[in-house]
Amino acid sequence: MTTMKTIGLYLKTERSDMGKTLILIRGLSGAGKATLEDIITGENEEREAVSVDDFFVDDEGVYKFEPNSIKQAHKWCLEETTELLHDKEINLVVVHNTFTRKFEVDPYRDLAGKMKVRFFVINLYDGGCNDSQLSERSQYGVPSYIIQKQRQRWEKDVYRENYRKKTRFHNPPRGRPPYAY
Repeated sequence: MTTMKTIGLYLKTERSDMGKTLILIRGLSGAGKATLEDIITGENEEREAVSVDDFFVDDEGVYKFEPNSIKQAHKWCLEETTELLHDKEINLVVVHNTFTRKFEVDPYRDLAGKMKVRFFVINLYDGGCNDSQLSERSQYGVPSYIIQKQRQRWEKDVYRENYRKKTRFHNPPRGRPPYAY
């Protein structure tokens, strides 16, 4: 079953008997990550979402990005995700960040494995838009030159495990879809 079909089945259930699930939504700024997150979590109290951007929203709801705090924001986001997955009332956690590189996805995949929760990655990339369109659509007004940098560092294969350390082979085993775990 494909990732999207599995997620679709999950979303159709009023109450999930499938156990806990962690979904990462990755894409360039303006690609629709927050919109998709909102569709997935909806009004369901068993579903929560978190993103690095949440770290930069103050008590009055104003977004104030501070580039020097980005590492702290990523650490905070992973900690929030961990807390949400430990919450007995929460069955689904969605993390929506750019996740342009594999090393940004790895801690979440490791967390899902450690906690034995279902894990999916949804890849929006650019949503079919150019950098200028993405900038216009961006929730926080990310300039197109920043989106261009995101595009340049984009790694397609964030799904693989680090097989180079484990074996002499450089490709994932056959029979395993490249988009799901």
